[in-house]
Amino acid sequence: MEYIYVDNEQKLEKTCKELETQKTIAIDLECENNLHHYGSYISIIQISTKEKNWVVDILAIKQIEPLKKILENEEIQKIFHDVSFDLRILKYELNIQPKNLFDTQIAALFIGEKNVGLGSLLEKYFSINKESKFQMADWTIRPINPEMMTYAVKDTLYLIKLKELLETRIEELNRTTWLREELKHLEQKEYYYKEPEFEDLKGVSKLNQKEKIFAQKLYEERETIAKKTDKPAYKIISNRKILEITQNPPRTKEEWTKIRGIHPRIKAMAPRLYYETQKLNIKQEPQQKRERKNYTEEQKTQLQELEDTRVKIGNQLGIEPYLIMTKDQVHEVVRNKNYKSLREWQKELVLKETKLFT
Repeated sequence: MEYIYVDNEQKLEKTCKELETQKTIAIDLECENNLHHYGSYISIIQISTKEKNWVVDILAIKQIEPLKKILENEEIQKIFHDVSFDLRILKYELNIQPKNLFDTQIAALFIGEKNVGLGSLLEKYFSINKESKFQMADWTIRPINPEMMTYAVKDTLYLIKLKELLETRIEELNRTTWLREELKHLEQKEYYYKEPEFEDLKGVSKLNQKEKIFAQKLYEERETIAKKTDKPAYKIISNRKILEITQNPPRTKEEWTKIRGIHPRIKAMAPRLYYETQKLNIKQEPQQKRERKNYTEEQKTQLQELEDTRVKIGNQLGIEPYLIMTKDQVHEVVRNKNYKSLREWQKELVLKETKLFT
């Protein structure tokens, strides 16, 4: 499998001049995502046309403006598969928001495919076996293993053919307008990426106020150590262990030093952490429960009707009900008593089956 490795500004400039002449290109990213190192960032970007393949080494290139112009060029269609994370990390790290998108995963959903992972689709339509052994690989190591490069290029090599095949099937089903609307919505969304924060920890809401204060201190110490040592945070101390220690802290300084599954630098902080946990024994005031806005009986009936409607339409069309309406859209419709949260194609299908809010 041939590809061009782009690892400096001159090669990138030359690559982008070739890409300027294309109407359609396929794109994929390989990232570090707090798995081997601290933080999330792009390592390489794979690009394919019908004739050529490129691997752009983002870690080696400082100036990526030519690539930004290509990805934001509305005249060139960019094909991704399962584009959501890619768009968020591109915006977060490189301030790039690609235009003129085609997502082969969305297209596959619109023809009723159930297994919409790229590997499943390549196997079904092209009898291509996409290896999974490099899914957890460290893409920051240079030089990149040749087998890993081949694996990465496969992610874009067949995307244009897959897009054409799916488009033909969608046209046969008269769903082209639906797909275009969905892709336009995808392009117009605001994309944000943020690293996990303390409040994102699963189970943190169940801690009382003093436990939260201690857990947050432990969390922040973890982040500082992880960043300094360039290790993923979970290798310093896992989220589960933070909550476990907070709710059942060691009774002595010595016990702190014997905890398994935490980084030595956390253990070295035993005297200070022991002192902090002693404060947790102070009697706590019971937390006030947040008031929840309950639905009326009429609204509950409306929610059920819309739920039944989306399931019925999905079954009739052979596609997932959440494409007809997501659960969030169902709730927005009932709360707002209108269908403004739906795309036109969704609204048309739903209004054929229900008279709510008309």
